[in-house]
Amino acid sequence: MLFLKNITIFFIIFLTVACEGKRNQFKIPETQALDAAYYQRALKEVNLILESNPENPDAYYKKSKILLSLQQPAEALRSINAAIDLSSGNADYLYTKIRAQLAHGETDAAFADAQRALNQGNGSAELYGIVANGCLENGKYKEAALYADSALRLNPKNNQYYLLKGNALSVLQDTAAAEATYLSGLENGANRQVFYQNLMRLFIAGHNFEKAHAYLDSMENPDDESLLLQKAQVLRQVGKPDSAKNILYTIMADQKLLQEIGNVSVYNELKDYYFENTNVYDSSLHYAQKILDAKAGDQNALLTMARIYDKRRDYSRAINQYEELLEQDSTRQPKLYNLAGQELDQLKRKVAYLQKRKQEEREKQMQPIDPLPFLNPAKEQNN
Repeated sequence: MLFLKNITIFFIIFLTVACEGKRNQFKIPETQALDAAYYQRALKEVNLILESNPENPDAYYKKSKILLSLQQPAEALRSINAAIDLSSGNADYLYTKIRAQLAHGETDAAFADAQRALNQGNGSAELYGIVANGCLENGKYKEAALYADSALRLNPKNNQYYLLKGNALSVLQDTAAAEATYLSGLENGANRQVFYQNLMRLFIAGHNFEKAHAYLDSMENPDDESLLLQKAQVLRQVGKPDSAKNILYTIMADQKLLQEIGNVSVYNELKDYYFENTNVYDSSLHYAQKILDAKAGDQNALLTMARIYDKRRDYSRAINQYEELLEQDSTRQPKLYNLAGQELDQLKRKVAYLQKRKQEEREKQMQPIDPLPFLNPAKEQNN
């Protein structure tokens, strides 16, 4: 039986590789639907064909696809390059090369080849998707959205393209278009958890926490550990600070989880919680300092410390904190940087006003006291 099975595999490969007119009959599944043993046997058979006909580009092409299914991208890339060297201009060969490049981590090369193929008129949904992803990774967000849209026109059932387009629009801060794209993906039967996560994060970034909270409630698993920080942030902003604090301390109690989420991010939420919900501010200062210990020059932490010292009327330290913040790179957080500059100007004006009032009070106290009227002869004479 095993002998017959091997003969069958060899016969299928021989027909589809050796005969030029039947190139697409042998289709290796894109997903690993068969076990590794099947692909190993197929690999042996296609190698036999290459031994007898080493100039057969289609054999190298089939071998590359088998190697990809065996998760051997480097070998797959060598094989498909051999096919292209023997027969350039074949779109199937190029697609396989791009898949091998992506599997091998050569994203820049895959992006360049995909873009070149599109420029040559070899358009497909898959190529548009690859170029969209490459644009997204290289900061070309407008182009990413356009290429993802082209991919969707050719394949409107692929939810990955909705995700690519929505992510690009999110970075472009086109909130309405991004939301509509994500919702279209949901209507198409996309992974609800992933798309609701992105919708929640979209509105967190836009500081629309009520809407972010609504999408959080729509999730199938809102208690997913990867979402705990965002959940705490949303709850704090929608008037449920104690629930947010409980989540944050749950994270703090699990060191592994704290490291996975990011201790600075958790400290930042606790810093803001204590700043907004207490009048003592010691805990807020504590977490601000922990942030600075882990990340020197953190602008959010410096701003909170400056505000706390201002509230405590320790104006000299507040000014020092503002000035330290303004020595940082203004492009990191331009809105925060500009806000800090405005607050520092207001604080300096307030300090100048208070100093002026204090000086006036001091001068008033130092003025000589007029003698009593009956000791002033001039005043007596006038009377």
